[in-house]
Amino acid sequence: MKKMKLISVFVLCHIFSSLMAQSALYAYVLPIDGKPIIIYADSSMTSVCRIFQPEEFEKVSISVSIRQSSAELFGDKIWLYTEDDGMVPEFTGWVGKERCFRSLKIDSENCSYVYAKPDEDSPCMRILSNRGLLVNVVDFKSDWLKVRFMYHRIIEGWVRKDMLKL
Repeated sequence: MKKMKLISVFVLCHIFSSLMAQSALYAYVLPIDGKPIIIYADSSMTSVCRIFQPEEFEKVSISVSIRQSSAELFGDKIWLYTEDDGMVPEFTGWVGKERCFRSLKIDSENCSYVYAKPDEDSPCMRILSNRGLLVNVVDFKSDWLKVRFMYHRIIEGWVRKDMLKL
């Protein structure tokens, strides 16, 4: 009986830690310029999974995994949340990088650091803000994400994944 309980606890802990690790690698998808969001079934953009019109975003939100990347797309898991049904079961899909947004975490002094390259000792820019900044994820490497955002002008640079949150 004790052995069974230990195995159950171990399995639950493993599932929980896997979910936590994956959730840190998700980004929101937002409509841009009134254009529809196209979700592709593959990274070569040959097959369309689903198309969302901008007005649909009043009732649905989309999260996309950024664990895999192609030249223009992030995938492979997309999660849909609807007003009426809550979370819809996952399906495989890819969405354009320019549509994946995350919030840049602000520290206790209301600042974040954007690096010139994915390296902690590279030159960095200190961004001050009274609120979190919405950033556009354009690329990623191990513990770093390349972001682009508007802050008086368009800024592009690298931030650590632990500086970004949903």
